[in-house]
Amino acid sequence: LSRSHTVTYKNVAVSGAQTKDLIQTQLPQILAYRPDVVTISIGANDATHLVSPDKTIRNIQAIVEKILAETTATVYLANVPNFQDGTLLPWYYISLLEFRNVRINTWLMSLRSDRLRIVNVHDTLTPEHSVRSKTFAADGFHPNDAGYVNWTAAFLAAMQTTTP
Repeated sequence: LSRSHTVTYKNVAVSGAQTKDLIQTQLPQILAYRPDVVTISIGANDATHLVSPDKTIRNIQAIVEKILAETTATVYLANVPNFQDGTLLPWYYISLLEFRNVRINTWLMSLRSDRLRIVNVHDTLTPEHSVRSKTFAADGFHPNDAGYVNWTAAFLAAMQTTTP
């Protein structure tokens, strides 16, 4: 793309942000920038802070609707990542998170729009990084480089599809 177009990258991500934070602080920045493409990964911190799935869904819906209504951007929205095999949290807490995230991810995967693509980071494993337990950073929670290779593969796959 950069060979034929001017590309400017702007990152407004905030580590630890929840959906409510994105609405309050990051969304105005996104809208002011008037982007052509928006990538979003949000929801994991809602999950770990036990924000209800319904509230998370309402917030994500508000975010997406506002971006689609006020920009011409195509939005690439990651579903909630997979917490399985992470070591920071006890197994029973991870099981609870995954149980709750099924509702959010099922809803996300059902969304349809010509300018919205759902990116399945939850289930994407590349051949070279196919052991999920080896895709976590030393903190046992966040992705490491291998984990981000998998996430990048998921985003690139979504960007190369022509149908929502």
